[in-house]
Amino acid sequence: RIGILTVSDRAANNQYATGDLSGPAVEASLEKVVGEINAASAGGGSVSSSVVVKAIVPDEIDDIKRTLRQWSGKGEAEDNTSTCDIIITTGGTGFSPRDVTPEATQAVLDRESRGLMGWVSSECSASQPLAALSRGTAGMCGNTLVANLPGSPAGVKQVMQILFPLLVHAAKDIQAS
Repeated sequence: RIGILTVSDRAANNQYATGDLSGPAVEASLEKVVGEINAASAGGGSVSSSVVVKAIVPDEIDDIKRTLRQWSGKGEAEDNTSTCDIIITTGGTGFSPRDVTPEATQAVLDRESRGLMGWVSSECSASQPLAALSRGTAGMCGNTLVANLPGSPAGVKQVMQILFPLLVHAAKDIQAS
């Protein structure tokens, strides 16, 4: 069960003529990577995934935190069951003063995976040096994995290829415990 959260002032205010492109890039990349994982496993078990919730919020720490908590079952609602096993955010990971996704994410994480996004950034930097400028973070909010991706659709595709197989492995570990 996957949630996709686009963090963008402009997308939240419908200021793009094309609409949000990074959220759909996450969904398309997810479908592609899951297909590749299943093709490679040939009889060794398959991975299934479904996007159960999507949203667009502005670059506001409180909006981001509220959504992450709600989707991970740690919100203020009476029904605090987790909606998602994995939440992927896209956008707000750069150096603009409005880029606050990592700070909002860190504020809700119970356990941070300090090396994960650094390693992903390093791997991506081999072909796209600007990947080193992404400040994304990852970790657990309750039993839900949360990972921050860049807002660029091209960056999303590159990161998902490297990151998602690791998130699947981590999600299986969490579910097994």
